[in-house]
Amino acid sequence: MADSSTPAGFVRQGWRWSGRLLTGVISLALTLLGLLAFTFTLSHLAPIDPTLQVAGDHASEATYAQVRRDLGLDQSVPVQFVRYLDHLAHGDMGISRITAQPVASDLMRTFPATVELATCAILLGGTFGILLALLAVWKPGSWLDNAARLVSLLGYSVPIFWLSLLGLLLFYAVLHWAG
Repeated sequence: MADSSTPAGFVRQGWRWSGRLLTGVISLALTLLGLLAFTFTLSHLAPIDPTLQVAGDHASEATYAQVRRDLGLDQSVPVQFVRYLDHLAHGDMGISRITAQPVASDLMRTFPATVELATCAILLGGTFGILLALLAVWKPGSWLDNAARLVSLLGYSVPIFWLSLLGLLLFYAVLHWAG
């Protein structure tokens, strides 16, 4: 495969690189398939019957049977999983059981707020992180350095959901800054 202008080692390096790429792609595909299987399983373990949720409490048996057929719940679980994958591959994420709207439209409705929140978090975290680092470097071993270490340790140690609950408590309940 190597011609006189290309060293044989370079060709072997190329094969190694493409083998790693293929291994990475296969690993990514298997991880994605595992995550999809996990979310599919979670949706089937939900305590609420989707048929009851769609048809309502007072529907007839014929309506329940029709809704089960429409949702594909009358088929075996492996067939339902393949159907789930097929719908996802075509961009159909289904209908939300909570809002009764297409999941894609719910995601598109909430996506701008998510981007706004993530952008603010990155800017604030980066700004305060750099500021803390500069303070720690300015006076190594001082109380500023120790305070910066303590704040950064707490920032890494406290779970984000707990921090967000504390933020809600502070900014909503105590300071009344949020409506």
